[in-house]
Amino acid sequence: MLDIYNVMKNGLLNILKESINEGGVKKDLYRNLKLAKHHEFYEEDGDSKNQEDYDRAVQNKKNQLESSFKIRLRAYFNYLQTLGNDIEVLKTTLEEKGENSVQGSTNDNEGARIYRTVLGGLKLVGLDINVRGSYGGGHIGKIYTLLVNYFHNGGISRDFRKGPIELVPAKAWMIDVDYAEDVVEYGTSYGLVFGSDKEKAQEVILDTPWWFEQDRETHDHDYVGDYKDKEISKVEPKEYTLKPQDFGL
Repeated sequence: MLDIYNVMKNGLLNILKESINEGGVKKDLYRNLKLAKHHEFYEEDGDSKNQEDYDRAVQNKKNQLESSFKIRLRAYFNYLQTLGNDIEVLKTTLEEKGENSVQGSTNDNEGARIYRTVLGGLKLVGLDINVRGSYGGGHIGKIYTLLVNYFHNGGISRDFRKGPIELVPAKAWMIDVDYAEDVVEYGTSYGLVFGSDKEKAQEVILDTPWWFEQDRETHDHDYVGDYKDKEISKVEPKEYTLKPQDFGL
């Protein structure tokens, strides 16, 4: 802190010295500052106390927020218990079939049904899953992390009204897969066929249209069949954690 004081003092002296030369500052002020001792121009104790008060207030606010969040989590975990083994089915579905198997209004399988029920429970306990921020997992990432913590803290056999709640990160993997896939393309080929016979011209161009093609236009395409020649090219670990701000608190 003494070094900071000296830097500030020397900086002020330089500014005042320049002002004296310009006639804007009295020499007595410059002399008094130059002879001043530590603490006479810098209220270290007062600033330190203010900083401590601020840090304490921030920590108290953080503690209150985390406490409110865990109260809501207890209520939500109680709600999940009412769904019985469906919660384990959903967790397994997300791990083995991925997020696309449960998302979307057209999905009507068991996993999708459970997912919608689990989503609905968040509103009942005052948690907003639609909040955007630094969370990179989207709705699915938040739900999966909630399920991981539900089971980590005891699952269906736990009395969530009692005991501590320990929040742990949910682990995931971002994986790049290189592949080959057949594609059916729909379009129009524009060809020029020489000759006076119309029917023959149509016959030969249908047989080998690319021989006569002068231009083409693609209208649509479909992906057909399974991925072929699959190969993993990149794997990166990811973690998702539960934070109050990611649920609107």
